[in-house]
Amino acid sequence: MDFDDFRPIRNYNRIISSDTLEKPKVKHFTAEADGACLFHAVAQLLRDVDPHISHFKLRHAVISVLERNSDDFQYSEAMLGMPISVYIAEMREQESWGGGVELAILSDILQLEIMVLDVKSQSEMTFGEASGYTRRIFLQRASDHYSGLGMIGTMGRPLRMFAPTDDLALQLMIDYSAGVLEREKAQLYRCDQCQARLEGQHAMAGHSTHTGHTNYSVIQ
Repeated sequence: MDFDDFRPIRNYNRIISSDTLEKPKVKHFTAEADGACLFHAVAQLLRDVDPHISHFKLRHAVISVLERNSDDFQYSEAMLGMPISVYIAEMREQESWGGGVELAILSDILQLEIMVLDVKSQSEMTFGEASGYTRRIFLQRASDHYSGLGMIGTMGRPLRMFAPTDDLALQLMIDYSAGVLEREKAQLYRCDQCQARLEGQHAMAGHSTHTGHTNYSVIQ
């Protein structure tokens, strides 16, 4: 793959600071839960810069890097948990999940920081942090599902890319991620099989364990 295909993203520098917004507010971008959520989420955050970007293109770029560096100790069996040939074969399956390896590679390809806010652990991890990149995107990780985070800009237009020095954007994203956990604890579900009302995913998981029921609906 010719990584010059990503030149519009690499060269993009029209970054708006969140402190210039009248009422800065976080926007959550949902991503399909089809095994490729990481790639969907990143593609969504880059679509304003390159409308032709896709999760397929991002996955293929990652695979190309792995193939080019198949003899590199950086991608050893000890690090990947399996031989790199097996890892690449699995990554070719469109429903296979991406994680830290893929995020590190995407950060390098796209030449931007990718910060992941983990809802459960309330922690942050930034890929590309020491590379001197001047752009950053935010991902939220909840129960192994990735989705994108941005902000509502002027005239309701979403902002999806930020400067690493934008402390207000960072704090708002962290606060939003922390709030997800609290909101989820209070979320009500209904078991479609026995009509039981359950509060939070923990209760829903316990109900599944004891009953074997697997179909639930969110109670608005």
